[in-house]
This record gives sequence, C-alpha cells and structure tokens, in this order.
Amino acid sequence: MIISDEHNANVMGCAGDKVIHTPNLDRLARAGVHYTHAFATAPVCSPTRFAIITGRYATSMGTQRLRSDFPIPGGIHAFPKALREAGYYCSNNVKTDYNTSGARRLVREAWDDCSGKAHWRKRAPGQPFFAVFNLN
Repeated sequence: MIISDEHNANVMGCAGDKVIHTPNLDRLARAGVHYTHAFATAPVCSPTRFAIITGRYATSMGTQRLRSDFPIPGGIHAFPKALREAGYYCSNNVKTDYNTSGARRLVREAWDDCSGKAHWRKRAPGQPFFAVFNLN
C-alpha cells in the first residue's frame, strides 16, 4: 500500500492531470487497482490513517479531530494483526500517527518492522507480506 500525504489526488497523471507527469504511478495504476470513487473518511491525515488501520470511522471512535488522544477499546485492532496471525510479514516505513492514545498498541500488534528502514524484503523466503510505504 502506498500512501501519499499532503496533496490532492488529481495531481497525478493517472488521475487526469495534464501538466504533472507521474509515469511510474501511472504504470502502477494501469497494472493494479486504481480506485476512482474512494474517499477519505476525514479531511486530514491522522484521522484517515486511523480509519484505514482499524477499519472504523474516526467519527464513531472519537478520533476525528486532529491530534486526538482519545482512547479506543481493547477490542479495536489494527487489521495487519490478522495478517500477521495468518503468517504475513507486515512492515511500515515509519508513519504511525493513528490519532489515538492507543496508537502504540496498534503499532505493536500491526507491524513486524516499523522504522525508516522497514521493507517487505526483510521477510522470510517465500513468506507473504503486506507493506506500507508513506510518501510525503
């Protein structure tokens, strides 16, 4: 999963921009899944990141406001936890602002490696993987 913060989705060639050239992202969009009708659940990064990692609306969990420190119930988990339990190697190249006081727990349960050097290539040979790369 590639996450790119701080810009409008229309500023990529694959999204229709005629001025900005993004040949690698365009090629990735052609070869993969390109969601054209997907919308963020919040207007800023960390509440949206919370919604992605937990599958819950930030508004329902009290994490809608930016820089929230709202606690979440112990039964709310990061979805990569299920992947790890199924044998996947899960990595995140560092961005973990999940906008909740439960962020540290989400990070621990979600990621085998969460650092500036995290990469799916560190998995065991043949092991399935899920990797997040955050681009700013």
